[in-house]
Amino acid sequence: MAEFCSVYRDRSMNTFRLAPVKWMALLMVVTLAACQDAPVSRSSVSSGVSTSQEFSGGATPPVLTAEAKLPHGVFAPILSELNQKTQLPVVLPSWLPEETETSPVFAIPTEVSASEYQVLLAFSADCNGGTACRWGEVSGQMGPLTAPEGGESITLAQGIKGYFVPATCGANCSDAVVMWEQAEGHYRVGLKAGDKEELIEMANSAIAATP
Repeated sequence: MAEFCSVYRDRSMNTFRLAPVKWMALLMVVTLAACQDAPVSRSSVSSGVSTSQEFSGGATPPVLTAEAKLPHGVFAPILSELNQKTQLPVVLPSWLPEETETSPVFAIPTEVSASEYQVLLAFSADCNGGTACRWGEVSGQMGPLTAPEGGESITLAQGIKGYFVPATCGANCSDAVVMWEQAEGHYRVGLKAGDKEELIEMANSAIAATP
């Protein structure tokens, strides 16, 4: 390496030393010689997020979607009939208040046509709407919703505008009702002297269960 530095004999120490003026040049040469280009191994580091290259064949990662909800089991015996007889999208709640856990509840179609359906919720299978066995009603009808007199404007799931109409009670109590417009028609859920928050939850579950 004579071209990079001069060497002289230190007779007192009997060793070779590098001239100070050439020290930095020698250091740079040694460093460059040690830092040869080499392939860089890129190990896969878990970041909690999968990419398409991490899947076999470069496939696109699967997209997870929320589990679809189904109407409450009370409606299972009549669901096929409703879908066959009406052209209106059938919208039924997936949630009902706790009465369904303590007493049998039956869904009884009282009106089903191409443009509408009405389903009575009752505590007996042969109920014809009498106050003793009647619990409530769900219904759907083609066409836009007309704002009900005395209805309170509310916002339901998915930002849908709806109305709450409270029950009135005399000798007997009427249904408290939540109604809203959706898709091709308007829908109602009602319970005899029903609670506002429970009816809103029923309506929201029906919106979520819509096909």
